[in-house]
Amino acid sequence: MFIDLTMSISNGMPFNPEHFPPEVAPYSNIDENGWTASRVVLSTHNGTHMDAPRHFVKGAESIDNIPLDLLIGPAQIIHLDHVLAEKTPITPAHLPEIHQPRVLLHTKWLERTLGTPAYFSGFPILTPEAAIYLAEKGVRLFGLDAPSVDYDGNTHTALLSRGIVIIENLINLQQLADYCELIALPLPLKNGDGSPIRAVANVSDRN
Repeated sequence: MFIDLTMSISNGMPFNPEHFPPEVAPYSNIDENGWTASRVVLSTHNGTHMDAPRHFVKGAESIDNIPLDLLIGPAQIIHLDHVLAEKTPITPAHLPEIHQPRVLLHTKWLERTLGTPAYFSGFPILTPEAAIYLAEKGVRLFGLDAPSVDYDGNTHTALLSRGIVIIENLINLQQLADYCELIALPLPLKNGDGSPIRAVANVSDRN
């Protein structure tokens, strides 16, 4: 069984106001040309997306060089939806023992606020201390159901400078148990700082 963890991309979708909205527009149609095609303009950080280390660390790894064995494999899901209020700083004390190199954090923020202004202004944040804790436990990929891991870039830097790639705006984490097989594939944008991704959880063997 597969569960889609990815926001649909469309005109009018939620977008971080620090970036810009996506544009999807047809430039050919079947009635006139016999085929359909569309022009798509996206920020590398629209919707469900991955931050490469280069996003905050000058000269660091780009999105097209992220190893495939990092993007596909077992992931641990941490459910913190019962303890997090608006703008809660997530510290190492909130986190359990880590058993996988891929960690997905379910805060329930997306479920509570998506489609409202609060989604981009009140989300809980991961502290730099928690980022260091994850790195010390061998985490190489960290994702969550919120638009960002922080407000000031400090946690981005703490994660990305340690080679931990970030996934933001994940959906449907409430459908996952404690573990899944994760597939999270970005576009291979040459020297890219990030990319929209298709993230999918395989829960067939995780009953």
